[in-house]
Amino acid sequence: MVMSQTTQSRHYWKNGYVVVRNVFTATEIDQLRAECDRLSAQKSLFSQHIPEAATRQNLTGATVCDRLDPVIHWSGLFRAMAHDARLCEILRDLLNDEPILFKDKLILKPPGTQGYGLHQDYAYWEKMGLPADALLTVQIAIDAANAENGAIALYPDLHQHRLPAPSGQPQDVDPTAVDQAEEVLICADPGDIVIFHSLTPHASAPNRSDTSRRTLYFIYNSSVWGDQYKAYYGDRLA
Repeated sequence: MVMSQTTQSRHYWKNGYVVVRNVFTATEIDQLRAECDRLSAQKSLFSQHIPEAATRQNLTGATVCDRLDPVIHWSGLFRAMAHDARLCEILRDLLNDEPILFKDKLILKPPGTQGYGLHQDYAYWEKMGLPADALLTVQIAIDAANAENGAIALYPDLHQHRLPAPSGQPQDVDPTAVDQAEEVLICADPGDIVIFHSLTPHASAPNRSDTSRRTLYFIYNSSVWGDQYKAYYGDRLA
């Protein structure tokens, strides 16, 4: 069943997230996959300490190429996707304003890559001075996301305020602050999008499959707060 935009907006503001299915076509997803392959093949991106490129340890302790953040200035295709009319129409309805790109990244998550602990994105963005309601994240599934490959898990209706952090980890969320039984694992097919509020707590498990789980992230702010992209990234765009 396809949600109306009114239903999408109601679900988003009530639960802190909404999943919109089949936004992008199979042909478009094939193009995104080819672009991921092109960027992944450029090993120099991850071997020359380029600020945008990040590596992580996998489950065996080996180093893997994990993400490009930001990514749009490496890819005209991804840059165009950030301004896709279908996507912007959905976001315009949720924000009740024009969306402006705030941040972007490509997560490659090859087999064995660790997941991310429980956190709220706003903990990283609060310094920018924008209210939490003015920021949201769009996650575009390039590969299918499921329990085996570490799909995102969200905690609904906890997007009203910052949650307590563990000692010494101010940008994380203390696991005791959420009811684990309320966790919603978001399984997504290629072409689906997941949109969540900047205060929605979320986490992901390791990728225990034998294939990558590639995901394109676009974060937007309401246009009333202006273009914050260069201010956020600062020296990384120099």
